[in-house]
Amino acid sequence: MQLIKFYLILVIITFIFSSGTLYSQQTDYLKEINPSDPELIPKSLLNRITVNLDSTTIEHALDFISQEGSFYLNYNRNRIPFDKKISVDMIDQKALDVLLFVLEDTDAKLMTTSDGQMIIEPLDNTKHRTGIVTGHVVDEETQNPLIGTNIEVVGKGMGGATDNNGNFYISQLPDGEYTLEFSYIGYESKKIDRIKISADSKINLDVELTPTALQLKEIIVTPGQFSIMGKEPVVRQSLTRQELENITFGEDIYRAINRLPGISSSDFSARFTVRGGENNEVLVLMDGMELLEPFHLKEIDGGALSIIDPDIIEGVDLFTGGFPAEYGDRTSGVFNIKTTNSYPGKNRTTLGISFMNARIMSEGAFENDKGSYQLSARRGYLDLVMDLMGEEDPPRPTYYDISGKLKYNLSKIHTLAVNILLSQDRMDYVEDDDDEDNTSYGNRYGWVTLKSMINPRLYVQSIVSLGRIIHDRQGIAYLGDENTIDFIVSDKNNVNLYGIKQDWDLEISDRWYVKWGYEYKYLKADYDYFNSQLNRIWVDPGHYVDHYDTTLVALAPAGGKTTVYLSNRFRLYSPLTLEIGLRYDKNVFTTDTHLSPRLNLVYSLGKQTFMRGGWGYFYQSQGIHELQVEEGEYQFYPAELAKHWVAGFEHTFGNGFNFRLEGYYKRMSDIHPDYRNWSNSIEIFPEVQDDRYKLNFNSKDSKGLEFYMKYDRGKKFSWWASYALAYVNEDIQSLLYQGIEYRQKASVHPGKYDQRHTVYLDMNYRPNRNWHLYLSWQYHTGWPYTPLVMKSAQAPDGSTYYYASYENYYGARYQAYQRLDFRINRHFYLNSGRISLFFALINVFNHLNVRNIIYESVWIPPSGPAYLVEEKEYWFKLMPSVGISWSWDH
Repeated sequence: MQLIKFYLILVIITFIFSSGTLYSQQTDYLKEINPSDPELIPKSLLNRITVNLDSTTIEHALDFISQEGSFYLNYNRNRIPFDKKISVDMIDQKALDVLLFVLEDTDAKLMTTSDGQMIIEPLDNTKHRTGIVTGHVVDEETQNPLIGTNIEVVGKGMGGATDNNGNFYISQLPDGEYTLEFSYIGYESKKIDRIKISADSKINLDVELTPTALQLKEIIVTPGQFSIMGKEPVVRQSLTRQELENITFGEDIYRAINRLPGISSSDFSARFTVRGGENNEVLVLMDGMELLEPFHLKEIDGGALSIIDPDIIEGVDLFTGGFPAEYGDRTSGVFNIKTTNSYPGKNRTTLGISFMNARIMSEGAFENDKGSYQLSARRGYLDLVMDLMGEEDPPRPTYYDISGKLKYNLSKIHTLAVNILLSQDRMDYVEDDDDEDNTSYGNRYGWVTLKSMINPRLYVQSIVSLGRIIHDRQGIAYLGDENTIDFIVSDKNNVNLYGIKQDWDLEISDRWYVKWGYEYKYLKADYDYFNSQLNRIWVDPGHYVDHYDTTLVALAPAGGKTTVYLSNRFRLYSPLTLEIGLRYDKNVFTTDTHLSPRLNLVYSLGKQTFMRGGWGYFYQSQGIHELQVEEGEYQFYPAELAKHWVAGFEHTFGNGFNFRLEGYYKRMSDIHPDYRNWSNSIEIFPEVQDDRYKLNFNSKDSKGLEFYMKYDRGKKFSWWASYALAYVNEDIQSLLYQGIEYRQKASVHPGKYDQRHTVYLDMNYRPNRNWHLYLSWQYHTGWPYTPLVMKSAQAPDGSTYYYASYENYYGARYQAYQRLDFRINRHFYLNSGRISLFFALINVFNHLNVRNIIYESVWIPPSGPAYLVEEKEYWFKLMPSVGISWSWDH
C-alpha cells in the first residue's frame, strides 16, 4: 500500500512540474526595470542574495546572480562587454540592486516584457529601438524541448541557441524582414521566412522540428540494451552523465548501473549479476579491449570497487540479453565502455577526494587539435584511515589505478589511439589469534587502435593488445587458542595475453548494412598452488589424531583463441529491420569449436513505438585463469551454452515519459561444477573452510518480466522506476559435502541470486544548476539459503546424541531487502572551472538487511539437550559519505 501511495505521489508531482504555457505568435514592448516603479519589478528580483566575487567577468557575475536569485536572464553577449572584469561584495541585498550595480558601467539596461521575461539590452541613444525574436523549439512527435538547437539569422551573421528548456532569444534586429533557420542533429532543418520586425517589438515563435530517418546502422535492433551517458539519437532508456553523478555510488560505474532492471548486486561488491547470470558471464570491453576481472579488493566478494574511473567514461552500452554476433564468449551480457574524447581547444583537469579514494584526471588537446590526451590516477587510502583510527594491527588494504589515452589524427582518414590501464591492490592483515593474510592483485593492459574511415560507408577498426593479470594469496591460520596450524595456503596465478582484432562496418545501401570481423588471442597462465590443511580425527571423546591433507599444483596451460563473425542487417520494408548473425569460436586450450547463430529484429509501430525480439546461441569457454586447482580441478571443461529468447516493447510518450516492457527466457546447459560454502561469510580462503561443498548441474534457467518507466523533460524534476519479476532455477544433478552425496528433496532449486521481486525508485530534483538532490529506494526478495538445524539420534549404547545438519537445500530465504539512499550535490562555478561537493547517506533509515546467519551450538551437559543460537550479519547499515572535486579549464 505504501508503494502505491509513493507511486501516485510521483505521478501527481510529475504532472505539476510538466505543466507549462505554449507561446503563440504575438508582439510585446520592452520596458525598463527601475526601482522607482515597483509595478514593473518581477517578484524574483526582490529576493535577497549575498554575492562575493573578486575580479570575475560580468557574464559570470550575471550567471551567478541569476542562479542565486532563481530567475533567468536573456541577453546577447555580442552586444555587451561581458568579458569586462568586475568585483562584487554585497551581503543580503535585493537581487535587483545587485544587478543594477553590475550593469552600472556597461551602457546596458535591465528590461522586462509584458509576459515577465527579463532582458539585458544595450543603451540606444537613437530615436528608434530594435526588435526581438524569442520562442520555443520542440520535437514535432513528442513535443519535448530540443536543447541546443542552432538558430541562424540568414545572411546577417547573427544567431543563437536554445537553452535547457528549448527557449531562445535573439535581440538587436533593426526594422526589416528576416529569415531564421533552425537546425539540430537528427532532425530536418527548418526555415521561417518573412519575419517582420518593427521598432521595440518582440516576436514569439513556436517551432517544431521533424526527426529524420536514422541510418540503418544506428537503428537499435537488440532487445535488452541500455545506454548509460550515451548520446546516440535513438529511442531507448538511459542514465545520463548528470544522473550518474547524482547516484549514491556514482563514483563507481559498476555500482551505479545496478539501478537498471535485470541487474542485481550486493552492498559489499561492485560485481553485478545479469538476469541470474554470474558476473564472469558478462563481457567487459573498454575501447574495444576485453578486461578480465577489472576490480579492486577482490578479497571482498570478488571485488569491492571497479578499476575504471567514471570521469574518463564517455558512454556505456549494456546488453542484458540477445546481444549481436560481434560479442561472444559470454552467456549473459555485455558491458561495453567507451572513454571520453577531449573537446577541441579545451584542456581540463579535475582533482577529487572522497571516502573511496583521492584522484586526479587531466585531458586536453595539442598540435592545433590534431592530437588529444587523457590521464587519470586514483589511490585508495583505507590503510591510512585504519592507521588514524589507532586500531592494533588493522587490515591495511591499499589500491591504485592509472588509465591513459593518447589520440592523434594521422590524416582525414586515419586516427591512432594508444591506451593503458594499470591497477594494483595489496592487503596485509594479522588477526588477534595470529592468523595472517597477505593478498596482492594486479591488472596491466596496453593496446593500440587504428580507426580508418575509408569512405563515408566503410569504416575499419584495428586493435593490437597485450595484458597481464596478477593474482597472489598467502595465508596461515591457527586452530583456536592452540599453537596448531589449521591451514597454510600459497596461491599464485598469473596470466599473459596478446591479441589482434579487426572490425569492418560497411553500408552497402540504405537497406543493407554488414559488419564483420576477426580476433586472435594467445594466452598463457602459470598456476603455482599449495595448501596444507589440518584433518583432525577423533578416536574417542578424549583422544584424536592430527594429520595434514596437502595439495600441490604447478600448471602452465597455453593456447590460442580464434573468432570470426558476420552480421547482416536488412531493412526488409519500412517498419521492419532484421539482423542475422553467425559467430565462429575456436579455443585451443579447452578444445572448443562452436558456431553461434543470432537473430534480432525491430518492428516500428510508429516513430516513437518499437517492438524488438532476439534469439541466439551463446557459448562461453572456461577462461584460462579459471581453473579451480585449489579444488583439485586440473582439466578444462567444455564450453557452457545459453539459449536466449527475448521480446520487448518500447514507447516514448509526450511530456518526457518513456516506457519499456521486456520478457526473457534463458536456458543453460553443459554447466561447469560450482563450489560454494553453506555460510555466506566473506572468506579470503573459502576452499579450506569446513562448510565447502560441490554442485554438479543438469541445467539452469532464468525467466522474467521487466518494467521500466522514466520521466525527464530536462527540467527541475525527473524520476525513473522499474519492477522485475524473475525466476532463477538450478537443476542439480548431485551435491557433494565432505565427500558424501547430500540427499535432496527435489532436484530443482532456486538459484544463488534468485530475486523474485525487485523494485527500484529514483528521483532527481534540480532547483538550479548549483544544487542537485537525489533520492533512491530499492526493494527485493531475500536471497535463498540453506538453514542449519539441530538433530538428535540414538547411539548403539542407547544414549542420545546431538548433531547439526544442513537441511532443505536453499529452502529458506533471508528477509526482504530494502534501502533508502539520499545524496545532495552542491556546485560552485568559478571563472574557469567548478568546485563540487557531495554528501550522501546510505540506508537512511538504518534498515537491518540480513546477509548471513552464523550458528553456534550450545549443549547442556551431561546429557543435553543441545540447540543452535543464531547470530545475524548485515549489509550496510546507516553510512555517510562525502566528497569534493575541483575541475578547471586551462
